[in-house]
Amino acid sequence: VLSYDKRTCTTKINSICNTNDQQDIEQAGIISLARDLDQVYHFALSNLDAHHNEVRVVLMSTTQGAETIALSNNLQSISGVVLLSPVIGDLDTMWVSGLAKAAERSKSDSQRYQLHNRKESMAGFFASLKKGDFPETANVKGATVKFWLSWVEASKNALSYYKRSNKPVFM
Repeated sequence: VLSYDKRTCTTKINSICNTNDQQDIEQAGIISLARDLDQVYHFALSNLDAHHNEVRVVLMSTTQGAETIALSNNLQSISGVVLLSPVIGDLDTMWVSGLAKAAERSKSDSQRYQLHNRKESMAGFFASLKKGDFPETANVKGATVKFWLSWVEASKNALSYYKRSNKPVFM
């Protein structure tokens, strides 16, 4: 098993992380994470001496990883994909409806109100993002507007990429 946490993990977030350059992520968006995955894939294969052995590679990820794997140049080369709580479909719809469902299921009034407020905040954020209310270079909720827009677009297409790959995908 090779575990990889995207380059956006910094020493401020976790002391075992490295603070890596993120300028390409901020400029090109989520496709930069897919290129990172491609590099990790080739690194793993070279360390498994895969050219002389039959090796099956299964990629497993959560949330944003669904788009990262779908955009990977190596999607056709892997044996399968396991996605836990993937973002498939419209990112903003999934995010907002997920918060709404969590609020409905909450047993505590305090938590229900907090989740409802987060839902409203995220709905407002996505509406503003889609209207172009933020400057393209703005950093909002920890990422640039360019990154957010690239993730929104990738989320709409991820399922079709998986279907075209004809690879087994467990969600």
